[in-house]
Amino acid sequence: MVQKHELIAQIDVLLGGRACEELFINEISTGASNDLERCTDIAKSMMMYYGMTDEVGLMVLEKQRNAFLGGGLGSSKEYSEKTSERVDGFVRNLLNERYERVKSVLKQYEAAIVTMSEELLEVEVMDGAKVKKIIKAHEKKHDLVNERDEAEKAEKAEQDKIKKAQAAKEKARKTREKRKKAEQEKLKEEQPKEEQLQQEETEENTTDNKESKAVKTSDKAKQNNDKESKSEA
Repeated sequence: MVQKHELIAQIDVLLGGRACEELFINEISTGASNDLERCTDIAKSMMMYYGMTDEVGLMVLEKQRNAFLGGGLGSSKEYSEKTSERVDGFVRNLLNERYERVKSVLKQYEAAIVTMSEELLEVEVMDGAKVKKIIKAHEKKHDLVNERDEAEKAEKAEQDKIKKAQAAKEKARKTREKRKKAEQEKLKEEQPKEEQLQQEETEENTTDNKESKAVKTSDKAKQNNDKESKSEA
């Protein structure tokens, strides 16, 4: 899966060779022909296959399919000549727009590019670390903002934001669990007390019943004695 900004970045890279020819040697050659073909294919695919343009929206103009004869991939054209003109116009405008953007960036970093060229004439091979060092020094000297670094910072900030939200959510979950556990422990502590109170209440009721029964028995015995005394009299 490739995102739209990644496809545009690929186009920018492919246009870099032709832009360097125009800016630094004031001449163009056939050397960039393959690059131009590839970036043209990418721009077409964005509109025809991937639904990445406003011109046709989400509509797919061509369906990729396996060719029945000869192998490889084929395509079936399902749009009018007018739409074909719109495709050509989109591709042309996008490539022109990105080409101007690439030239603008190269002009901003012209001094760094010249420095790298001079060093390459001496050492013939330059590793990525050296290239980055030259670019960083140029950006610091001219107070330039590296778009990639800014994008990485923005992405890191977004990731930090997500991590903080997840941490807060996890903390809230643990707090709820802790509160629930404390309530359960409290219920366990209170339950024996309630059972003890119930037992004491039951014992008191039993004692009261026994005393009441004893009183009733005593009263009945007294009544019987009184009856016997009256009978003898």
